[in-house]
Amino acid sequence: MATPHAARRNITRTALDEAQHAVDVLRRSLADAQVTLPSLQVDLPGATSGHPMVDLGRLRADEAVRLAQALRHGGVSA
Repeated sequence: MATPHAARRNITRTALDEAQHAVDVLRRSLADAQVTLPSLQVDLPGATSGHPMVDLGRLRADEAVRLAQALRHGGVSA
């Protein structure tokens, strides 16, 4: 039988993996739309508490406009 500590470690690992997967998927999708979120990363406090979270960070104003266009139109044309 798993100890409470081992069970928590498994939940944390799963949350970290889920959050990292979300970061990877989002980064690829943003790149397809020619948008870069330089601070995009796993939110460690959230993930280590068992709640997978992603920190979107900050971005330049022109990147924010490009992101809004991509969301509105399903992509950005070059």
